[in-house]
Amino acid sequence: MSATPAFVTPRILQWARTRTGATLEDVAKRINTKPDRIREWEDGSKRPSIRQAEHIAGALHIPFGYLFLSEPPDETLPIRDFRSVADIVPGTAMPDLLDVLNDVLVKQQWYREFVVSQRHEPLPFVGRFTIADDSARIAADIRDTIGLDADFRAQSSNAEDFLRSLTARCESVGILVMRSGIVGSNPHRKLSVQDFRGFTITDAFAPVVFINGVDARAAQMFTLAHELSHVWIGQSGVSDERMDRLEIDGAVEALCNQVAAEVLVPDSEFVWNTDIDVKGNVRSVASHFKVSRLVALRRAFDLRHVSKNAFIQEYRNYETQYREAEQNAEGGGNFYATLFPRNSPTFTRTVVSAVMEGKALYREAAQLLNIKVPTINKVMEYIESRAE
Repeated sequence: MSATPAFVTPRILQWARTRTGATLEDVAKRINTKPDRIREWEDGSKRPSIRQAEHIAGALHIPFGYLFLSEPPDETLPIRDFRSVADIVPGTAMPDLLDVLNDVLVKQQWYREFVVSQRHEPLPFVGRFTIADDSARIAADIRDTIGLDADFRAQSSNAEDFLRSLTARCESVGILVMRSGIVGSNPHRKLSVQDFRGFTITDAFAPVVFINGVDARAAQMFTLAHELSHVWIGQSGVSDERMDRLEIDGAVEALCNQVAAEVLVPDSEFVWNTDIDVKGNVRSVASHFKVSRLVALRRAFDLRHVSKNAFIQEYRNYETQYREAEQNAEGGGNFYATLFPRNSPTFTRTVVSAVMEGKALYREAAQLLNIKVPTINKVMEYIESRAE
């Protein structure tokens, strides 16, 4: 007895494949069939079975029902797209970016409702400034709000420690910081820095900053500072904050880059010794401000201490060194060390507390945290053990 055919729309099959950048061979391998068979399904000469169609939907990360639509669905981003990279069409929603953004929006809405229900006051710094304001004023206000000063920097042993402390300070004032390199909890859907490095959802009660965890950790600090700038000027959006980009299209991104640089390396404290070379100065600046050499180099270029050619050459060298160091240090990792940054420590603890207090169901919590229901109890035990 032959399998029941699925009357999928050939055009949708082709759209679903090309939107992910997958070839016929890629899809065939994912569902264990031949490329010619995928081609036949796409040109309508043959039809997949129901089971095969389900496998295709899973492999291409789309709802099964999409395969039966007459036209491709509208997949525009729900927030502004500030990206201006040459190979990215502004407004284009990459599947991984779109799925991560929608997942974060669900989390943000849940948290917002929870915060409002607890009669919290709106956060005064969200949208406190506009793009017409001076970058130095905005940066000073950010530093004052999160307590970023010389004493705070001195408490960190290095740039990575400083990033963790800075993230914790952001959370303490009400900003959820989520950092992940995958879609949801799927390790097979790794994010790409070519697609995006970060985005911000501004909200008076529950602002969220998302950092692409695939990016070099040395660059993530600048992304965090850049996204904080978006919060302070009240501009949600997918950002375009690459430090090696010397030309920025758009007033918002240009301002946020300026603010980010001033937040991390204030001009008033910057010292450049003309008696030593660029590398020596960069090491000194990075050590003093507890930032990466990438950030220190970019700030030196902005303040006209480094030429364009020298900046480009040194930036590439530093970036390669950081990536090689991270690859050599990669390990299995700790589940909890991944879970909390991925969902925001504050958000994770709030969801688990809601379950413990009977304000949220186990299944709801598991969906929000992208984990299995039985794991909720383990997370509860972990949180309680850390509180002792």
